[in-house]
Amino acid sequence: MITILDTTYREGKQSYLAHKLPDSISDYASILDKIGIEYIQIYHPHISDKNLKQVRSLIKQNPKVKISCHSSINLIEIEQVIDEGITAVDLSIGLTGGKIAHQIDELEKIINHCQNKYKVSLRFRVGLEYATKVPIEALINVCEQLARIAPIVRISISDTDGTATPREIEKTLSKIDEILPDRFSIEIHLHNDTGLAGANLFKAIELFKDSKRELVIDASAGGIGERNGIVSIGDIFSGLYLDQENTNNRKYNIRYYGELYDFCFKDFSFDRDPLNPRAFYQSSGWHIINFLKSGMYQHFDPVMYGQTTRLIFNEVASGDTLQIFAEKILGKKLDKNICKQIAKEMRNYCANNNTCLDEKSAADYISKFIP
Repeated sequence: MITILDTTYREGKQSYLAHKLPDSISDYASILDKIGIEYIQIYHPHISDKNLKQVRSLIKQNPKVKISCHSSINLIEIEQVIDEGITAVDLSIGLTGGKIAHQIDELEKIINHCQNKYKVSLRFRVGLEYATKVPIEALINVCEQLARIAPIVRISISDTDGTATPREIEKTLSKIDEILPDRFSIEIHLHNDTGLAGANLFKAIELFKDSKRELVIDASAGGIGERNGIVSIGDIFSGLYLDQENTNNRKYNIRYYGELYDFCFKDFSFDRDPLNPRAFYQSSGWHIINFLKSGMYQHFDPVMYGQTTRLIFNEVASGDTLQIFAEKILGKKLDKNICKQIAKEMRNYCANNNTCLDEKSAADYISKFIP
């Protein structure tokens, strides 16, 4: 069973064009309703004052599409999400940075705390970053540990740097499908850095189109997302509706997709060429941190193609990111709490002015807070 999770207002907010997305998430969700898309994933309500107003408007509208919210594994942030009335929380675990056992332990403590505190039914999804980059045995071990935590209902396999191949996707999804209890949905998050998101998507659809298990596919309007974007909703419709054997089971009203696309892209477009200059823009906090620490993040070395990695700071800038940025670029060691405050100010500035900051502008902005 194939279902779609729209992440235009989460993944799309990590794009260099995030500030150009229309303000009204509510109007966007109304079009999703007409198409019949099941889930919408949004960014944390409190990333900016503007985003909080948008999210509250969406919740008040109470659309048919189910709302889930992306959050870090942080009790305060998760409680903020639940306090706003969102009961489906999306979390992520990094599989390549070590401390996996610690992350799972912390996650379980937080989930148990929330279960005891709130008298509502909570649903958690856990994303596994770089899922195809670790030995399959290690991936299975993590999935088996997560399967024992009752409120977790979905595990997401993320091709974080967009380098997975259809063969790797088939191997990974088949094995996870084999070992997960039936109550779990499987989700996939496919980046398009190497132009393989569509091929990987078609392989996933082939595996699950006749399965009783729900396969949730992350997608955005036009594929908008960080760097070279992710699977687009149009990609999914192509994969589903090219299947002539499935013509009697077409559950999406695809005639409304043009309306959705025009809603987002009437004033701009998103380029998914794997080697276009903006495919090397980094805006996600952890991605910027990794780049600043290692000097390289993406699969392609941009220098080989006459390009350079560029850092973009926008409505999702984090305090941890700014702390590393200040140290590496400005040579200033700033207190973590100060950086959190700067990040909050920066997020509101970018949101209220519909803009983003490049490295120089970000450095100038941070410098205003340094005595």
